[in-house]
Amino acid sequence: MAPGVNFMAGVTTAETRAWWLARADQVADGMIVPIVALEAGGERVVGSVLLIYSATPNSPHRGGDRQGARAFVGAAARARP
Repeated sequence: MAPGVNFMAGVTTAETRAWWLARADQVADGMIVPIVALEAGGERVVGSVLLIYSATPNSPHRGGDRQGARAFVGAAARARP
């Protein structure tokens, strides 16, 4: 299994774990919302995106104070009906 989505080749599991742990409080507070798309049956991840809410008061132009980041769609799931 790959250590993480949208990381450079060679990244270690420890590095990706550290990346997520650094954001754990923001996930718990709802400032970062991970969204995962599962294949029918829910056994395989086919896509994901992070919804990141802005913490700055001068950014309402950013999609209602949120933006998508780190989007991923698996090749097998692209352009499927």
